[in-house]
Amino acid sequence: MEIMSNLLAKLYRVAIRMRRKINIFLLRIVGAKIEKNCNFYGSVKIDGYYHYLQIGENTSLNEGVVINLRDKVTIGKNVHISAGVKIFTSNLSKTSTGKKHINNSVVIEDDVWIASNSVISCGTVIKKGSIIGANSLVINDIPENSFC
Repeated sequence: MEIMSNLLAKLYRVAIRMRRKINIFLLRIVGAKIEKNCNFYGSVKIDGYYHYLQIGENTSLNEGVVINLRDKVTIGKNVHISAGVKIFTSNLSKTSTGKKHINNSVVIEDDVWIASNSVISCGTVIKKGSIIGANSLVINDIPENSFC
């Protein structure tokens, strides 16, 4: 019984790895630029114009990450995006004549860590080496090597 249990556990881990590889492969087919050694752990939702997505090597996205692609999202090398992070490239702005949708890119440079449940708003740049703490709302650019 234990041998069967171990075998099923190994089979499960292989299936999970295969699903990750297939998801990345399919995103590449529809136009996303994803470099080598990237990993998606769990359910990652990417929606919009896939050719707007660019992810550098050795980058990981964890369970529940959502990326809205109404404009370009560039994620650098060695970036870690924790569970529940949401990245938005569109926003609703109030004008004198009413409401207007605004699309603007998001840039996350190399060696950035974005902790769980943070929200990255359109038009922002997170510079190299920065850390975004859990449950943060990023609406302005973040300087290099900052902790926010």
